[in-house]
Amino acid sequence: MSDDSGLSAKKIIISAIVSIFLVLLGAGVSWFVQTRQSTAANKLRYVDYQDRFLDSVIRQPTIPGKKIEILLDGQRVANVSQVSVAIYNFSDRDYEQVPIYITLKGEDGNALQLIGESAAGANNIPEAITPIANVAQGDDPSVKRYGYMVTTLNRTQFTEPQFSANYLILGKNKPRVDVQTQKIGLELRQYSPANYGSSWLGWLPFIFVLLYVAGIYLAHRFALKRALKQDEKIRLALVATLSKPEAKDQLSLGQEPSVLAGYLLKEMQKVRWEQLPRLGRWLSGLSKPE
Repeated sequence: MSDDSGLSAKKIIISAIVSIFLVLLGAGVSWFVQTRQSTAANKLRYVDYQDRFLDSVIRQPTIPGKKIEILLDGQRVANVSQVSVAIYNFSDRDYEQVPIYITLKGEDGNALQLIGESAAGANNIPEAITPIANVAQGDDPSVKRYGYMVTTLNRTQFTEPQFSANYLILGKNKPRVDVQTQKIGLELRQYSPANYGSSWLGWLPFIFVLLYVAGIYLAHRFALKRALKQDEKIRLALVATLSKPEAKDQLSLGQEPSVLAGYLLKEMQKVRWEQLPRLGRWLSGLSKPE
């Protein structure tokens, strides 16, 4: 085997395998990203709603020997409770003009006595929503229906609702709460902290590609630094080798340039071989110089 080439069939095969692997990996990443984007563009998305109930916002106090009454428009009130509804967007998209419909139904069909209602959009701004007029109420006195057009329903952090509504109700009984939307491609689901983390799943393909590119860059930088260190070791080893008496004879001015070049190449191959670890020798495909 020639000392000038230092290459073998092993190196050619390994290079071919690495090239094919990189091509297949790039094609696979491209296919995965395109498929993911296509699927994500058409999938049904969810936003979370959460309803809470406070059974006593205003309660008639009891003081021994004293008579205390709370009056509302001249009528005695014993207790006022509150129902709150909040909507969070943990999806991977922002939305505009989202209609929200909230239905409250009194317990056991009893008439629902609402004495106050308020709603707001993100950052508790009332102007960020518009009440939907003419929401059908029906004939059931135990049911109250409200509609709101939310101007923007942006992606939110864990504790930042994009819509909130509060209802004050006479009594202590919690009504049933139903929240719906008619936005195409969007549905509501019960709030869960776990849903916040699921919104990051849509970014996994992009994170994978980013890590892949960063890995190639870092590997290249590492290989470059290692090569520079190896070259310095080789230079020092060559200086030591060429300082030997037999090397000085070979490098005498009387030698032909081709002979000098061949000798330097042979010595360089020997030094490089000695610097490589066993695994590196195998992966490089280089033959041991004679």
